[in-house]
Amino acid sequence: MASFYTRKGEQYASSPSTVGPWDPKLQHGGPVAALLGTRIEQAAARPDCRVAQFSMQFMGPVPVADLDVTVGQVRPGKRISHWSASASARGREAVRVNAWMLSVKEGRNPLIHLQDSPPPPMPAEAISTYFEAVPHFGYGDALEWRFPEGGFKELGPATCWARLKVSLVEGEPVSPLARVLAMVDSANGISAELDV
Repeated sequence: MASFYTRKGEQYASSPSTVGPWDPKLQHGGPVAALLGTRIEQAAARPDCRVAQFSMQFMGPVPVADLDVTVGQVRPGKRISHWSASASARGREAVRVNAWMLSVKEGRNPLIHLQDSPPPPMPAEAISTYFEAVPHFGYGDALEWRFPEGGFKELGPATCWARLKVSLVEGEPVSPLARVLAMVDSANGISAELDV
């Protein structure tokens, strides 16, 4: 299975692993979110900062095509800075993101330990099918899905462990931010109140 993207100079070639469930010519939102988030991380190049807020706007469908990515700093700062990035295909902007980078220097942002219950244990087996009416698609197959509660075939709440089975960009390590952002557009598919 191919990585989501292969770098071609300043462009990123989209692989079939980016394909979403609705059209074989369109990408799922997760891979492009992860791509733009990591490009911001790389451009900021500050190990003393982390992405504290991330927002994404789809300007239209994201085709499975070569993407031109631009990244820029909107507001510089020592403790907090604002960055933006966009992906365009065939001369049309498809996605725009904004991210605030926050300094995590000791004493500035104390760790907060939430008193949440621990997550349920990860099941030993991954699922092999999605919603019955939805055939296999690249993005769905590029992740491993394990349901301790609920499932794609069950209506109502669900809990899911998921992880990437492919890299984001061929030959590059996958950052923790990329692992999270690759999943952001999937939460609405983990459970459903109505039949797909």
